[in-house]
Amino acid sequence: MRSLCLFLIVAVFSCGPLFAAEPYQGPLFDAHAHLSNKSDPHQAQRHILDVGFDKVALFVEVGRIDEVVNFAQDKFHVFVDPFKRKKVKTNKGKKEVRYVFSKKRLADIKDAIEADKIAGFGEIYFRLGYAPFAQDGIQTPVAGQDAKALFEVARAYKMPVQIHLEAEYVSELEQVLHSNPDVTIVLSHCGYMQPDALSTLMDNYANLYAETSLVFNALIPRFANLPLEDGRLRPAWKSLLMRHADRIMMGTDYSEFRADHVPKLLLYYRQVLGLIPKEKAEQIAYKNFERLFVRRTVR
Repeated sequence: MRSLCLFLIVAVFSCGPLFAAEPYQGPLFDAHAHLSNKSDPHQAQRHILDVGFDKVALFVEVGRIDEVVNFAQDKFHVFVDPFKRKKVKTNKGKKEVRYVFSKKRLADIKDAIEADKIAGFGEIYFRLGYAPFAQDGIQTPVAGQDAKALFEVARAYKMPVQIHLEAEYVSELEQVLHSNPDVTIVLSHCGYMQPDALSTLMDNYANLYAETSLVFNALIPRFANLPLEDGRLRPAWKSLLMRHADRIMMGTDYSEFRADHVPKLLLYYRQVLGLIPKEKAEQIAYKNFERLFVRRTVR
């Protein structure tokens, strides 16, 4: 039955002949998932861990840190955001999402870091073009006082920061990387960048990492930039994965509304990773996650 599922899923994602290579069979960690206020850790366990991912970087509300840590601290690695989303009415009566920095949240996050409860910051929205919760997008100044306060804490506690900043604003991304060379920046969704452009940035900035959610997901065509064509890795993606295997991670962008995507992505990722050498595949699949997100200690 599992072989039949793999056949169907690979056919849908690859739009070409089946692969000759054996799928990667080792551990696989999800570097990008969301726990919404309408969900709970039990659901996330069923939807992500129980289908085959071994560990998860889970974005949660600050007030739910203890709930998640107490549920599965060895499986869920908590990321939090000092900004909060507020729905406000504009002068024209239209509802708009404001992304507002909270000093209290940041103070609570520092307490959680010192208690060794969180793995990092995220997902931080600097340039968000569209999302169901913010259809007009979000813009946060990368050099503003709020961003500086966040990066100061990340630097002091050696916390990675997962950011959403899209390709057309690459100059702002470079500003973040240049201004914070000692902070590990993980670019959500590979920034929707072309792989050769992302590879060049990684050549230039040792603190830049990326994860693959949405861009490796054929089920969301709006954002997809799939690595496979006719059953083979596209040359530009292969070059990036080979050259920077120590800086790439796999993600799902899970929320409870996309639970059905997760098992399909799991099998697709195993097929992609089966097309590169095992040592490179292991770095992308779980070793980079382990190095950045697991067993963090207060320095």
